[in-house]
Amino acid sequence: MTSTTHLGLPLIAAAQAQKHVTHNEALQVLDALVQLAVADSDRTAPPASPGEGDRHIVAAGATGAWSGHEGEIAAFLSGGWVFVAPRRGFVALEAAGNRLLIHDGADWQDLSTALRPQNLVRLGVNATADDTNRLAVGSPAVLLSHVPASEGGSGDMRLTVNRETAADTASLVFQSGWSGRAELGLAGDDAFRLKVSADGAAWIGAMTVDPATGRLSLPAAGLRADNAQLAGLGSLWGINTAAPAGTLHIVHDGTGQVPLILERCQDSGPPNLVTRRSRGSAAARTAVQPGDVVGGQNAFAHDGTDYRVCAQMRPVVDGAVSTGIVPARWELFTTDIAGVTAVRTTVDRHGDLIQTGSIRAGGPVRPGSFTVATLPAAADHAGALVDVTDEAGGRTLAMSDGADWRRVHDRAVVS
Repeated sequence: MTSTTHLGLPLIAAAQAQKHVTHNEALQVLDALVQLAVADSDRTAPPASPGEGDRHIVAAGATGAWSGHEGEIAAFLSGGWVFVAPRRGFVALEAAGNRLLIHDGADWQDLSTALRPQNLVRLGVNATADDTNRLAVGSPAVLLSHVPASEGGSGDMRLTVNRETAADTASLVFQSGWSGRAELGLAGDDAFRLKVSADGAAWIGAMTVDPATGRLSLPAAGLRADNAQLAGLGSLWGINTAAPAGTLHIVHDGTGQVPLILERCQDSGPPNLVTRRSRGSAAARTAVQPGDVVGGQNAFAHDGTDYRVCAQMRPVVDGAVSTGIVPARWELFTTDIAGVTAVRTTVDRHGDLIQTGSIRAGGPVRPGSFTVATLPAAADHAGALVDVTDEAGGRTLAMSDGADWRRVHDRAVVS
């Protein structure tokens, strides 16, 4: 064995003459390698005027005295170049780039790049990672920031939580004392969900967003704003009630307030409440038919045991429907002392008022005034009274018998 195993320093042989030469050579190589600092690592030819002890890492494509020594350490010692082949683990400070280089057994690498952690099995930052929590961080706060475009980034910052299949979970869990209180994300399907828990064991689904439609569902108690609560039950919605009895059910417990207000703040146009009716379905609407109820308002009053209907007002289709024309009548229902709710007043498609009970007037009753020429068709107004202003016998009241208008006082046909 003529040299050392790791640095290749020459060894003094037994009974060797001029031992000091070998010894000094070894010291020079040792002096060149210990606390290694090179001037540069991109030079392919030796400098024109090297200084004693100068060191370089020979770059690829070396020429001249460095030819054939790519990647080796070139040290100028005693007026000549000495080359040392690096081994895995050699570390050198490069002065030109002010960086540390490390040899990986094949080439020199920037130490800051070579030591970047990749494919770590687990990592704990001020915390202990395990097989489940392979990244564990103990910190008052965690900052994730963008890389500016000026530094090669896009300026964006996106946190991605990925799962293998739709049946798996990709979510964020919020805990208190290591007990779950809220979870947000994908759990078992593609719907975005929010669920909460009071004890970490029993969970309540608070919100679901359908991935196909974007529709928001509130499967639990609904929304609450101050003292008002909006709750959903299937296709029914309730305000201040968790058990809505209709599509929209409003319960009002306050005093001095109106449960529902429609307000329009414009120079023209009333604050209309619109009802619409068709046959068929929402996907394939068809025309209404005579007798179809188009809308309405029902009034219920509590009798001490339950709510009972006491009045109703509704529009009803009142004749054949054609494009652009839907004839209608208004019906007014009331409930009598026997509890019977029935139509009491109707305004038909002609504008005629039909009253099932008596009409009590606190003043003169004035029927509509017509000339003989402008009288409406008697067939459409059987039983109606009109004031005929130019009848041959003078102004008179006339009544329709369903065929003709006749003077009230002698039943003669108006002429």
